[in-house]
Amino acid sequence: MSIREMEKNLLAVLNDTDFEHIELALNDTNIFKALSIVRAEIRHSSFLAFLLDPSQSHGLDDKFLKKVLRDIFLSEKVSTRTSFDVDYMGTNNAKIYKEWKNIDILIELDDDVIVIENKVDAKDSKNQLKLYRTRVNNSFPDKNKHFIYLTPFGEDPLDASESEYYTNYSYEAITSILEAIITISGDRVTPKYRYLIQDYISSVRREVIMNDQLNEMALKLYYAHKEAFDFILENRPDNIQTVNSVIRQKLESLGFKMGSSSKTYVRFSTESSYEVVPRNTPGWKNKELFLFEVVITEKRCVLKAVISPGEDNLVSSLLQELKENKATSHLYKKPQGKQWRVFYSKNINIGVDDISSIQPEDHASEIADTFEKQFNKYKDDVIVICDVIEAFFKARFAKPTY
Repeated sequence: MSIREMEKNLLAVLNDTDFEHIELALNDTNIFKALSIVRAEIRHSSFLAFLLDPSQSHGLDDKFLKKVLRDIFLSEKVSTRTSFDVDYMGTNNAKIYKEWKNIDILIELDDDVIVIENKVDAKDSKNQLKLYRTRVNNSFPDKNKHFIYLTPFGEDPLDASESEYYTNYSYEAITSILEAIITISGDRVTPKYRYLIQDYISSVRREVIMNDQLNEMALKLYYAHKEAFDFILENRPDNIQTVNSVIRQKLESLGFKMGSSSKTYVRFSTESSYEVVPRNTPGWKNKELFLFEVVITEKRCVLKAVISPGEDNLVSSLLQELKENKATSHLYKKPQGKQWRVFYSKNINIGVDDISSIQPEDHASEIADTFEKQFNKYKDDVIVICDVIEAFFKARFAKPTY
């Protein structure tokens, strides 16, 4: 396909009314998306525990709790209760516990205990469900116990031996119940919490169970413009590339000159040193002899000063200068490599423990700010190293005067 044809295909996507509807909808403020907690299991548990608690100020009273229990008691795995018992179980006096002995949600009623183990993305670990069941049986020996395994689509536990004890329940059911409540009794829910619940329903359907109207519209749009979307997806940056772009832009804004870079490396130096240092070595794309680099991995970032493979006598002389010069001698560390000489290295914290676990584009400004604060600790080191290297090559290549 020619560039012109692809350009027409991409333009057709932009002009499609479904695309415009999706773009407008995604630009609407959603508190759960804004806080990046759509797939955060513990946040889901906290919000659901809040809605299930009749004593909270949301205006639902025990309506949500009753509807969920009626739904759960329809399961054949529940033998001690039926859906018709719910009205007589004292739900208005329910006690709701979060993280009780590591259990996501525990609901205590007069004669019953309901345990909800919530799994959004993860699965139960070995013996986890059995351990929780044992704790509850020991702590509430005289009450009816009901164990619930909550997942996006009502999947079975990973531990098959616990399937007979745990009733499968889904986020599909949760959102259907909440939507029915808001539709029928929305005027009894305080406006603040009505909007919050509507945001929650949209977030779960769009991001967790993927059955929102927007998901259907997106699927229709994809098939109508499949070739264009496939091209876009093939060129979509991953998390590390996104962080790379954030760091590169920040370094450029601080006045540094970008050098040969790649997906996991952002390389740079000062403007003046870049013009002076030779660019005739085989190591990097642009053949620079020296650059600083920020190495980006999923777990950490490292700032390094690197001399690329070059003429041995020249490299040795440069390293000797860095070692003996008063301005850099305290920064210099003996290089370990024989080809790529790293003589300076510092860990850089960007405020993220695991890049793969977040959406970097949602945290770009925080990553940029944290990187700048960390980089500023070593900025003077970077500049003085560049200055010494610049002076070294200026002196070496200076034309003799007669």
